[in-house]
Amino acid sequence: ADLGEQVKTCSAACKAEATKALAEAQRALAEAQNEAKAAASAASAAAAQKAQETAACLKKCNAQKRGAVLEGIARECEALGVKALPLLGDLSSEDEVNRMTREGLARFGKVDILVSVAAIRPAKPVWEYTSEEWLRTFAVNIHATFYLAKALVPGMIERRCGSIVALNGSSLVTVQSGNHAAVVASKAALHGLIKSLAIGLAPYGVRANSVGLQNVSNKD
Repeated sequence: ADLGEQVKTCSAACKAEATKALAEAQRALAEAQNEAKAAASAASAAAAQKAQETAACLKKCNAQKRGAVLEGIARECEALGVKALPLLGDLSSEDEVNRMTREGLARFGKVDILVSVAAIRPAKPVWEYTSEEWLRTFAVNIHATFYLAKALVPGMIERRCGSIVALNGSSLVTVQSGNHAAVVASKAALHGLIKSLAIGLAPYGVRANSVGLQNVSNKD
């Protein structure tokens, strides 16, 4: 009987030790998993930060290159006796457009002619556009002209003199491809905007025209 009791006691003690060891192993595993998650999160955050820094650097480099090109064009204009003010900005942003128009007005006092030529031409089927690509196309191709006109038309009306010219395209009429829906739609909107401006501004002596070009040779 005593031997049987000793065996039971030993078995219970072994079971308790095993249970304790299992619990400690589970805690250690949980801690290791948490540390691994924290390390992965830190690595992900570091990678994201690096990507943002790289994108910012590329954006800055591109801006510097474009700025240098604009400066060169301005010098060529000035060499021909024309005053020029090179300004770099995002025409799809109303704040940027307002900033550039303010700087232009501060330099020259007035703007008599507005020529809107900014456009992008993404090529893909309608169903493959992302919402961001679609909206970006409209922001550049139509909203930019609206922002510019909104900023400069009041001065033209006050002087009862001015001209607005928007570079459009034949694609809004011919529609020769199914891969330029955003371009065609935005150019059609631009045509409507210019036509409305022409009618609305005519009593003030301000003209608005849309030039629908097709292919233009730009060889030297």
